[in-house]
Amino acid sequence: MTTSSLRAVPTLKSSNYIVPLDHATLLDLVGGKAHNLYRVLKLGLRVPDGFVVTARAFEAYLEENGLAAKIHALSRQKTGPL
Repeated sequence: MTTSSLRAVPTLKSSNYIVPLDHATLLDLVGGKAHNLYRVLKLGLRVPDGFVVTARAFEAYLEENGLAAKIHALSRQKTGPL
């Protein structure tokens, strides 16, 4: 059996990684789609229950796995220096 090169999932340290849809008030944190669903919900229209994996969670994932630097390096290769 081979060992996986993936790291164990770290314990979430931030309460801003997952937000219930009915609390998706910050556009920069939750993105446009989730924020608009929140607005529709507040208008009283039916929206399925849900949650949002936030931009902070995505950024933390990239950093934890060393992917941010790799993505940045690849983007420089394709487009030149930023």
